[in-house]
Amino acid sequence: MDYSNIKNEFLNLFNNLFVVDITHDKVVIFESVQKEMSFFDFISYATPLIHPDDLKKYFDNLNVAKLEKNNGFITFNYRFKNGNEYEKNTNYLRLVTFGDKKLILSSSIKGDNSTSNDSNLEGKLNVISNEVSDVILKIYNTLDSSIEMNSTSKYISNLLDNLVRKVPEFNKGLEKNMISQVNKVSNTILIIDDDPMTRKLLKKIFIDDFEILEAENGQIAIDLIKEKGIDNIEGIFLDLLMPVLDGFAVLDYLKSSNILSKIPVIIISGIEDKEARTRVYQYNVADMLEKPFNLEVIKYRTKNLINLYKTSSSLNNMVFSQATDLRSIIDKIVEFYKYDYKEKIEKVKKSTKIFLDNFKLDYAEYGLDNYKINKIVEAVDLYDIGKYILPRTIGINGSLTDEEKSILKNHPNYGKLIVEKYLDKLGDMDLLKYSSDITLYCHENYIGSGFPNGIKGENIPIWAQVVGVMIVLDLILSREDLNSLANEEIINKYLNVYNSKIINTLRKVFDEIRMIYNKLEN
Repeated sequence: MDYSNIKNEFLNLFNNLFVVDITHDKVVIFESVQKEMSFFDFISYATPLIHPDDLKKYFDNLNVAKLEKNNGFITFNYRFKNGNEYEKNTNYLRLVTFGDKKLILSSSIKGDNSTSNDSNLEGKLNVISNEVSDVILKIYNTLDSSIEMNSTSKYISNLLDNLVRKVPEFNKGLEKNMISQVNKVSNTILIIDDDPMTRKLLKKIFIDDFEILEAENGQIAIDLIKEKGIDNIEGIFLDLLMPVLDGFAVLDYLKSSNILSKIPVIIISGIEDKEARTRVYQYNVADMLEKPFNLEVIKYRTKNLINLYKTSSSLNNMVFSQATDLRSIIDKIVEFYKYDYKEKIEKVKKSTKIFLDNFKLDYAEYGLDNYKINKIVEAVDLYDIGKYILPRTIGINGSLTDEEKSILKNHPNYGKLIVEKYLDKLGDMDLLKYSSDITLYCHENYIGSGFPNGIKGENIPIWAQVVGVMIVLDLILSREDLNSLANEEIINKYLNVYNSKIINTLRKVFDEIRMIYNKLEN
């Protein structure tokens, strides 16, 4: 069975879906046309499309053992070739087991779409991706079986109900989209054919279940679609050879109107020309039936396709609705954070600018220039945003439990996800890089005793090292009991875990930074 029509609607969201059957050395690629190949051939197929710097990471993650160690789910960013340019993609890998089969579901979404729930952004993404992947795979298996159509419909409905129970955030999207996609006001099939006998035959098959619209040529069909609207049309039967406007002209109209991905278009034609048939499949039609028709096959396959398009469209709309809701949440988090931390952010930004203007002269090997310095200073805006979504009960009793300490030390990971999601839409990749690095690494230190990962030395980006020191200075200079300490006392007592080069420059600018702080305080 050709499953490619299952992906018609999902290709608006996913670049692709790969099903990698490790056990039987088979990879099935769902794009506009379904492809099947060995894993070796898949490597040859994918290699020229992935950025060389990301290639090893891509295939290292496509590994059953690694997935099993990560609870069956891995997400990572990579660059994918689109024409002559590379575009940023996020890849989701999910390991599933069916009998003797171990399958890896690999789906890619354009851009970096890391999302999350209130306390763990990555957790939300994992849940959504896992559950939607399961639903898609179960639909594949169901439609490839000989289960009677009524049972199939009921089963798919149950899948959607279970999806909502597991991911309650889908409930709003399900209600809205199922009303528009499933419970349409009038379930209609449009038959476009200049042969009245064919129209009569198809009408007889579906008249008990659908309202029937007929058109004897492509122009009449397009006028009907414009008049009636596409919302209530469940499926279209289309002949290719017609007067006035032929079937290809109708396909061009449906493609330009983004209709082909929303409802199944079934070609009905006796055409045998190979070039014409190839041209038809390039439109990503749902099916192609040859005359004379087998009436039972037409009825079964058509209802199957209609149900399938409803389901995939609803799921796709729910995912988009959920993504929009999450983007809105992230925007609000950033807005509130910047408001609440405005004074602190301003102090750290000013001290960072003073420091870097001098540091670039002392240590030219870091390649800092005015452009980079300005971007780094701008990136300070979101340095501690991960802390903003931590539970407000942490430390409420005056001291931290071990569990609370663990949560607190993980906040840079949450912050990095928020920063990347928030800034990705701006298209400023330099700002995105500096902001992401600063948010993730500013609490690390040179000797490796920081958090969240305990990395050390030059493994920490220099801009994150600098901002980390400025954050500590902010804590010190904002406390009355410490502000009176001499510069060298502060350095020896609180900054001895940081890069000696940074400390050398700090000694030169410490008084200037203290002066700026005093001005801001007053």
